[in-house]
Amino acid sequence: MPKALFTDSENEVVAEVSYPPGDWFRMEHEIDVDAGIVEVSVNGCLACQIPFVGTQLLGINFYGYSVNGVF
Repeated sequence: MPKALFTDSENEVVAEVSYPPGDWFRMEHEIDVDAGIVEVSVNGCLACQIPFVGTQLLGINFYGYSVNGVF
């Protein structure tokens, strides 16, 4: 089963989560800028909790990446 990798601002992997290929699945982001925390859940399970550094949310990038390193 493929895995989604979650990285922090330093591009360090902070979590790996399996997901069902070819199926829709729920991915949720809860961003608390006041508390400085980002939580990411996949299919209702907490995948990672990382610090939110800064005062503004500028963007979140989602992209596919194959095992051969192809986007």
